Amino acid sequence: MSETLTGGNPAQGVPTPPTQDDPSGRKWTWEEDGCTVIRSNARSGPGCHDNCGVLMYVRDGVLEKIEGDPENPYNQGRLCPRCLAFKEM
Repeated sequence: MSETLTGGNPAQGVPTPPTQDDPSGRKWTWEEDGCTVIRSNARSGPGCHDNCGVLMYVRDGVLEKIEGDPENPYNQGRLCPRCLAFKEM
């Protein structure tokens, strides 16, 4: 995976890594195994510190499963138990 740098001051050698809000080069929806995969951000309520990147797998308008987005620089594909339980909520 190549890292796209945004912001910072390259002339001074101070690159800034991309943030989760930087959509550069990322697809937001695609089809996979009969599901529409939607890339988004999620917060799980009180005590949540930031928006984690999630991949939501939807089939016929129903959420089948939710996974962490490995391309999200904040959570790097990891999710807490509350985010993993979104389907049941």
